[in-house]
This record gives sequence, structure tokens and C-alpha cells, in this order.
Amino acid sequence: MKKLSRNQIAGCISIVGTCLFLAVIFFLPCFTSEAIAQTTSRSGDDELTPVAHPSRLYGTTLPQSVDLRSEMPPVGDQGDVWSQSCVTFASVYYQMTQYVKHFKHPSWDLTNPEHQFSVAFIFHQGGGGYPPNSYELLMELGCVDTAEMQYNQNILNQPTNAQIEAAKPYKISGYAALWDHNGGGAQAIESPPYARPNPINNAKAWLADGHVLSVCIDPNAPQFPGGGRCDGPPTVFYDIIDPNYHYSPGHAVAICGYNDNINPSGKDADHRGGFLMVNSEGPRWNGDMHGYIWLSYAYVKQYVEYCFIMTMDGESDAPVITGCTTQDGGSLVTISGTNFGSYRRLAGVTFNDVPAANIISITNDSVTVRVPHCATSGPLVVYNWEGTPSNSFSFEVVAKTSTWIDVVNPLQLHR
Repeated sequence: MKKLSRNQIAGCISIVGTCLFLAVIFFLPCFTSEAIAQTTSRSGDDELTPVAHPSRLYGTTLPQSVDLRSEMPPVGDQGDVWSQSCVTFASVYYQMTQYVKHFKHPSWDLTNPEHQFSVAFIFHQGGGGYPPNSYELLMELGCVDTAEMQYNQNILNQPTNAQIEAAKPYKISGYAALWDHNGGGAQAIESPPYARPNPINNAKAWLADGHVLSVCIDPNAPQFPGGGRCDGPPTVFYDIIDPNYHYSPGHAVAICGYNDNINPSGKDADHRGGFLMVNSEGPRWNGDMHGYIWLSYAYVKQYVEYCFIMTMDGESDAPVITGCTTQDGGSLVTISGTNFGSYRRLAGVTFNDVPAANIISITNDSVTVRVPHCATSGPLVVYNWEGTPSNSFSFEVVAKTSTWIDVVNPLQLHR
């Protein structure tokens, strides 16, 4: 083999150095905070889980405590503790219900099942086992409320066509993991205690910004409160870390707050502070805590397997009319738009404040109704399932005979 001269070697080194420099310049944007939101991490052999970017409050001075219990629905009860519906309770019943109340409907009364999102709707379609299973269905289908589709662990009815339509106004826009040691595969990638502590400061920042978290714990951990899974006594603050116990997380719960000084006698900040967890084993779980418990920062850092957030777009879920056409000689009108949902409870249509004689059909983006004979002109309005009105769409009618009317082109769209 022919040896290279010193000048040739120096030239090669220079070329390699230049290539490395250009590569760094080219890929540098991938490591900015903006790009973090777009990255993905391996979850199992062939799935990808989005990685959450830092909360907008991360790095700022956070309050010493956040408690979102006032925005949570009543403590749920999944029934059979091995039903795997715990994931759906955490991500749908707790997380999504709180999100919609906090960011879209602050006046909602969450003791009303009409304002609680349905575990059954997502779980019965395969939304158990691992949070992305629920989140993907929420992105594709949305969700109905508990009054529309109640949870019963022994009855796995699929939703009706009307319920599928009713769910469409309530789709999430995305989800991401703050951390995920399981990754969705059948075998955990890493078992607790984790070599790299979980980023709890980012979790606190998301909570401070109003987001409930979906996490996974070991319900059989030493002295963890009983009530169906183990025989530990009730406790306000859980901080039991046993190096001789093989932790095996497998129960999904929600975290809805934190407090830096919930356990003032703790030896350091990680044992003084804790996250507020809500279970899905009914309000009798954990004695006077009525379904809640505080988990120490130390425990969450090294023994909580995953932590997910979810988001929805900022658009209103109120109905919107975009147009209408006539049928059957003008006696029927098909109204087009979005967020109509389906025909339930307070859904309906009015012509100049006169209710339509009857609704022939309704989907999320189309309603066909029979026009009231007394309607001549004025606002056309669609109301959704809780009576929220759409924009007022102007119309004018003209009689074709003594008994038939026709809707001519709408005059304008008022927003």
C-alpha cells in the first residue's frame, strides 16, 4: 500500500475537519429548544412517542404549591383493578376533563356527568394499556361525555353512529411524554430506580400552567395504601423507598398538583415536597384523603415509569354554520358547518327563533331539517348538545304555494 505524504495527510485532516464543521452548522438547529418539541424517542421496536418540550413556565419562578383538585371530576372507580381501564381513567376521565374545563369551559360543573369525558367511549375501542393508545383515539375520534356513554367494566358496547358524531367536536391536538421508561414495548427499557432522575421541575412547570399529568406507579410498592391492590395503611404522604424491593410500575393514575413543603419534617427538598396523585379506586381509597395521596419528589424522580401531557387546539367547540341548501321543493334545508355534534339533549335548529318542525338527520358537519311554515326571514341558528348557539346565518324564504316555502341564497354570514 502506498504511504501518504505529510502534506496529503494534512489535506485529508483539513477536509474531514471542514466536513465536521459543516455538519455541526447544518444540524445545530435540531438542538434548539424549539426543535425539542418536534423530536421523538424510541418506544418499543417500531413505534415513536413524541417528546414533550419544556413548559413555557420552565425556568421561571414557580409557585411553591399548585392544587388543581377544584378542576377535577369526582374520584372515579374503575372496578376490577386488573381491567386496565386505569389508563383511560387517567388520560380521559381526569386529564381531558380537567383540560377542557381549565382551558375551554371554566364554568363547567364537573359533578355533572355531561361535563365528564367518557372512559367507556375510548376504553371500549382499545384505549387501555398504555397512554398513547388513548391519545391516538382522542386525536382521531374525540370523545363523548359520561352521561352519553357510561362506564361499565362488564359491558363492552361499541359507540353508536350518533355517539361517534357527538365525539367529533372534542378531539385533542397532541400528546407527549415528559419521560417514558417503558416506551410502549412489552419489555420495559429500564426498570426503577432510574439511573437518570425524572425531570420533575418540568412536570411542576406544566402543572403550574394548568395541565394535569398522566403517570404510572407501582401499586404494590411497600406500604402503599390498600383498597384493592395491597394492604398498606392510609397515609397522606408516601415516601417509602425500599432498595430490596423490585419495583414494577403498572397502574396509571393522574397527578394534579404539587407542594414543596407538604412534608415539613422531610430530610431534604426531595422528601419535603410531593406531587398530588388521584387514583381510580373510588373516594374511599386512602381513608381521609378520599382517593388522593401525595407522592414525594424523591419517589417520583426514580420510581414513576412515565409522565404524559395532552393538548387541544385553541378553537371553540361551539357550532359554526358555513352554508345551507334546499331540498324537496324548499321544505327541507341542509345546513353545513362544524361542531354540530349529534341530536341529543338541547341540540336543535331555529329559524328566526322558531324551532324547526323536526330534524331529519344530523351529523357533526351537516343538519337536515324541515323549515317551519311561519319562518320568512331572519337568523338561522344551530344549537349544540348543551344549547350553545352557532353564529347567526341570515336567510330569506319565499312561498311557492300556499303550503310550501323555499329558502333562497343566504344573505350573509355573521360571526
